[in-house]
Amino acid sequence: MRSRWIMTALCLTAGACLVLTFSCGAKPAKTDMKPTPAAEAPPEEVSTSDALPAGWEMLVSDDVYFEKGSWSLSSDARQLLREKALWLLANPSVNVVLQGHSDEPGSDEFNFALGDRRAGSAKSFLIEAGIEPERMAAVSYGREKPVDNRQDEKSKANNRRVHIAIDRID
Repeated sequence: MRSRWIMTALCLTAGACLVLTFSCGAKPAKTDMKPTPAAEAPPEEVSTSDALPAGWEMLVSDDVYFEKGSWSLSSDARQLLREKALWLLANPSVNVVLQGHSDEPGSDEFNFALGDRRAGSAKSFLIEAGIEPERMAAVSYGREKPVDNRQDEKSKANNRRVHIAIDRID
């Protein structure tokens, strides 16, 4: 008897939720179909670059590259990260995502771990340069998002990278 009562109450509650969902979202039908002045002209598009601090292109355009199977930062990678750290220090409202990538060879598990270590290596360097850890997230895409799908060595080297993307502006 009690379980039947519980089932009835659940069915009635679910029915009431459906009625409320569909009745509250209903809009009255428009009878006047003349375009309004706002509908005639499309709104001005807001460029994302207008909302970003100057120089943001440098932050996201140059990737940090790694040797095959490595997550150690080369001297070129360190120099590039120093430049990015200076920009981030000058723009403390910008938060970023460090996206670790790898090339094709190896298992999925190996490549995700390698991408994670690469992103972590870049994040550690930026922390040492004075960037607050809370402003950065490190993720690994492994070999899932290559920038170059060809199988020659130069193409594979292009995929062994950390890409910095802007996450949000506080």
